[in-house]
Amino acid sequence: MKRFLPIPFTRKRCFDREQFRPVWRSALLVLCALLMTIPVSGKESLAGKKNAFARAYDKAAPSVVSIRGEKKFDVAEVRNDAYKRQLAEKSKQESVTGMGSGIIMDERGYVITNYHVVKGLQNIQVTTFDGEIYRNIEFVGHDPGTDLALLRIVANREFTPITFGKTERVYVCEDVLAIGNPFGYANAAARGIVSGLNRPLASSETVSYERTIQTDTPINPGNSGGPLVNLDGEMIGMNAAVRDDAQNIAFAIPVDIVTSVADRLIRASVAKINHHGLHLEEMVVPTDEYPLGESETDCVSVKSVDPGSPAAAAGLEAGDILLESNGIEIHSALDFTRSLIGVSLTDQIDVKVKRHGKQIEKQVAMSGAAAVPAGSVLYAAQRPAAARGLDEETGAGSGFSEAKAAPSYSRNAGEQLSLVGSTKEEAVYKILGIEAEPIDKSEFLRRYPFLAQVSMDNYKIMPSGGAVVTRVSDTTLFKTTKSGIQVGDVIFGFVIDNSSNNRWATTSIDILYVIARKWNDFAAESANAKVYLVRNGTPYFLDIPMSPVSGLR
Repeated sequence: MKRFLPIPFTRKRCFDREQFRPVWRSALLVLCALLMTIPVSGKESLAGKKNAFARAYDKAAPSVVSIRGEKKFDVAEVRNDAYKRQLAEKSKQESVTGMGSGIIMDERGYVITNYHVVKGLQNIQVTTFDGEIYRNIEFVGHDPGTDLALLRIVANREFTPITFGKTERVYVCEDVLAIGNPFGYANAAARGIVSGLNRPLASSETVSYERTIQTDTPINPGNSGGPLVNLDGEMIGMNAAVRDDAQNIAFAIPVDIVTSVADRLIRASVAKINHHGLHLEEMVVPTDEYPLGESETDCVSVKSVDPGSPAAAAGLEAGDILLESNGIEIHSALDFTRSLIGVSLTDQIDVKVKRHGKQIEKQVAMSGAAAVPAGSVLYAAQRPAAARGLDEETGAGSGFSEAKAAPSYSRNAGEQLSLVGSTKEEAVYKILGIEAEPIDKSEFLRRYPFLAQVSMDNYKIMPSGGAVVTRVSDTTLFKTTKSGIQVGDVIFGFVIDNSSNNRWATTSIDILYVIARKWNDFAAESANAKVYLVRNGTPYFLDIPMSPVSGLR
């Protein structure tokens, strides 16, 4: 049997080993000395270390809430959601525990969520990340067309708002995290990627989107209304829908739609001051133009300022970059709107801007207007985008600020004002010094839809029309200053001493006649009158003392 052996390999010594032995020994000693200077630590395990997903969760999760309540599902409303279909099989209409998620967008407890989460929900309760349960929940507003709703947790504490990202900085294949309460499992996280952008979606017969974010993140009932966040912990979308005949095909409303609708809902309900005169635009600026140190920063720039507005009176200019308003850092138009929550006409807000590389602080008095002389008794009122009717106890409509008393009205001594034989129009002109023509309710609300209701402290007026001033006497009781009643003013309300028994919606000459006839009766009690009016599209009130009219009979 043949055997195969390896071919022997021989080496030829090229150098004398003994000759170089001292050199290698010295080199080895030097290497050992260097290694001894390096600190040696024990072997560290990767287990338990927070990765990017964990860090994103830590940042965003405290802003996510659980929403629960009793809801009735109707078979007619069941579409592709298997969970709802199972309920529909039991009964045509069954009361179940409705659940979903929400996102805290302001430290005062304002929560944005899907409208379908809270639609028809009874006995609503909200549970925050720390396990606190709140049952005093205020429904602020909703927009059925975008399936978004705004709630407020009424509580004496501050909450942690979410950090909003930008839709234009969302990319396909980007890692994302969905946080919510699937099937009631609180504060649950699911990871995935962005599968596609600008996906059209018709989630119901009334709600459709031209563009949504598609993701393969596992989404289940209860995730609706919760955030889809990037690895920086920024919200880039709101989880809203899934395709139940597929696996891991879910859709989120882009963050720019969410913030735009939230901004509108806040302005229409709880941040009614919008006569400030600022027109804003969002932009991104590099670090050397912004004092916060980031490589690039989302900013809000003043595009223009209305002449005669509070902002103009405060000295704000086009091109200013808003840094802070009323204690809130400004990175979006929504931030500025949030800074106006709860601001009334008697308030003054501090605004920080950057102008030509320098930081400047301004104080904006919401009752101020550059066109109104200092010391005038005419004060601009807040002008909301929308208001509710008088029968709704929640949410006030337009508000008017307190004002200083105007100078007393005086007449020539011995002058007599007899109303005997006078028509109503003549009586109003003799006493009040004005002539006016009525505007009916439909026309008034067409012109001024933001004046559906007006509130003054705890009192409310629901304008049912108005009276446009066509002539003003030089001796009118209302013409106590240069900014008194003017031709073209639309008078829509009259209140005596903030009394609920003495307030009128001024819709006709008959109402003005009643006020004129009762003038001296009120004046005898040292009463004050507030006249509500609209001038050049802006609501005002004129505050005057009711001095007796001598010789009136």
